[in-house]
Amino acid sequence: ETKGKTPSELDKLFKRKKWNGLTLEEYIQIQAREAETNKDHRFDAYSADAEKSQRTWLLDSRVPGGVVHAYWDPGGRQVEVSWFDPRISNSKLGARPAVVVEIEV
Repeated sequence: ETKGKTPSELDKLFKRKKWNGLTLEEYIQIQAREAETNKDHRFDAYSADAEKSQRTWLLDSRVPGGVVHAYWDPGGRQVEVSWFDPRISNSKLGARPAVVVEIEV
């Protein structure tokens, strides 16, 4: 549902659905946990095939002039983090929703 949309389009979708995006810090924590649990990088692996690619817009991490995205680079064996202009769409990029749940203390 989120692949191939610009961050600006995703902002509207997320607002309508009352979702939050991920921050870079949240992504790194989830990425590490998923890699340890699954013993692979199915959660966030890059693929040239848009259907298989798991590159992720991190909608709650912005830099002047852009939106951060991240993915596991199997060739480089590392997490790649960079940013694109928010008007850019890419069929290999989607966004993961996060829901904030209040906990009473």
